[in-house]
Amino acid sequence: MTSALTNNGSTRAWRKIRAQYEAALNMLGELPCGRGTGTIKPGDQWDLGHRVDRALGGSDHDGLWPEHATETPGCCEGNRNAGARLGNQLRRFSGPGGSAGQAGLSASLSPGSSPSQVGEDAPVFDPASLEGVPWLADLLDKPADAAWPRHMTPVHPEAVGSYGWSLIEWGRTSQKLEPRWWQKLALVRILEHREDGSLCWPEVVLSCSRRSGKSVVVRLLALWRLVFAPRLFVEMQLIVHSASTLKIAKEPMRYAGLLWARNQDHLKVYTNNNNYAIEDTEGGHRWIVVPPDATAGLDTCMGIVDEAWKCDPQVVDDDLEPSLMERVSPQLLLVSTAHRRATSLMRGRISGALAGQDADRSLLLLWAAAPDAEPGDEAAWRSASPYWSEAREDTIRRAYEKALRGEVDPEADDPDPMEGFKAQYLNQWRVRKVRLPGTPAVDEDDWLSRGVYEPGGGGRVIAVEAAFADGVCVAVAEVLPDGRVGVSVEDFATAPAAAARAAELLSGEVPVWGYVAGKSLTRDPGFEDAEGVQGQSRQAVKDLRALVRDDALVHDRSPVLMEQVEGLRVKEARGEVQVVSNGRIDGVKAATWAATRAREFANASPDIY
Repeated sequence: MTSALTNNGSTRAWRKIRAQYEAALNMLGELPCGRGTGTIKPGDQWDLGHRVDRALGGSDHDGLWPEHATETPGCCEGNRNAGARLGNQLRRFSGPGGSAGQAGLSASLSPGSSPSQVGEDAPVFDPASLEGVPWLADLLDKPADAAWPRHMTPVHPEAVGSYGWSLIEWGRTSQKLEPRWWQKLALVRILEHREDGSLCWPEVVLSCSRRSGKSVVVRLLALWRLVFAPRLFVEMQLIVHSASTLKIAKEPMRYAGLLWARNQDHLKVYTNNNNYAIEDTEGGHRWIVVPPDATAGLDTCMGIVDEAWKCDPQVVDDDLEPSLMERVSPQLLLVSTAHRRATSLMRGRISGALAGQDADRSLLLLWAAAPDAEPGDEAAWRSASPYWSEAREDTIRRAYEKALRGEVDPEADDPDPMEGFKAQYLNQWRVRKVRLPGTPAVDEDDWLSRGVYEPGGGGRVIAVEAAFADGVCVAVAEVLPDGRVGVSVEDFATAPAAAARAAELLSGEVPVWGYVAGKSLTRDPGFEDAEGVQGQSRQAVKDLRALVRDDALVHDRSPVLMEQVEGLRVKEARGEVQVVSNGRIDGVKAATWAATRAREFANASPDIY
């Protein structure tokens, strides 16, 4: 469904994407309909729809595509009809307060699509993955009173350090505050930065069980933005802090104001109902508390939404996020413990992160019990609690015993005592799995079974393709004695780095049969010796499928190639392949170019072995 069921859209970014699709439609003469199997032609009525419906937790970040607006024979029922049908189904089974409850969701959709708990089939975080990361070395030795997150986004590929440690030290000296181990982990991850000093994570989703100390993380991050960011980013800083209630949002600022800000000559603290803020009177930087519906139209540098389970997703999607555009290293921080009646905001962001969406821009830090954990199991309590103590154990045990007796916890705000307990203390979010568009380009098991290649010293073909700002891939293909082609792919952050690697391969002792690069790259002096090739994404899919079908390709499980092939999804209409995923494909292109050329060379020269 569209952002506002109107072709005017509700954000500049949405309108820009609409205009791009409109230009493509006019130029190409047709576009594939995202909802059906047909195509949209000039003159057809179409909407810019969400790949994952908003009502099921989707947002603009999940991807947008054109869809027929109304029923189109041979294609689909149309975006608006589908939206109305889904809305009616959800309203039929609405829960307390008029919002769709979980029972309603499972009853209103097709068999086999019942709600699932977050992380049901997502890989659990492995602490060993942090080994070798210098700024995390001091955190690898987890204390006995702490727990690793169940799910945490890997270190950003462009990260070279973190501002978190300087904030932690500053908190010790100025705030007289020693963060807990898990709070240090969160701060260091959230403030990872690139070589140019910019922050790696525009969006952060932090979730753990109740009363774990989330507000301390929020307070320190807001103060960091007020004190440190002006010098780092040379821009007026505005921290916009909201929550499910103003009382919750005011707490971190109240502690900061009473304990520190009031004693600083250049800071002024406001505590009246209409103006709850800390202001730097010299630089004009501010940290303000606002109601959820008052976040639009501000030049926000950091947006904070606490107890975000209750937040209307449109407040973030249509108001707060657009206000972060064009800022220097902006960040959106969504913080919450689970709740059964949560809106789609947190559920959608968490499920999207676990599905690998926006893996290079969204950091997930999620402490939760396993989906099948017994609610009375102390190990489950501890896994959802980043910090553990005897007092916490006593509190959770008493809450569990009350739930067993059927006593409702007013703070849990849930009519079912046990379900309220599981949400609050096991932090078990219940969401619908993200429905990825299309189908995998190649069979996953077949692709994995081909990961047996070990690069040798045979003649090679080198191919290079770029994803522009996201990186450049260099592929090497080698013809093996059994006639198959082995492929390896490397990923580089910049074109000069990729050109240096290509030059190294070209100057080696191993014979090179061919050297190709994407046509746009050949305008770069670093690739002037390469033969330029023009390759569309759908042609790369066709070539990849042909290589797999003919049992002509094996690979060495290069991480960038594995990630791109596993994320590559397609749809077939009228015999043509359409790529419907929006991730990088430069590694796939480079690999297929290299493999195809190497195979052609081998067929033309059977004595090369």
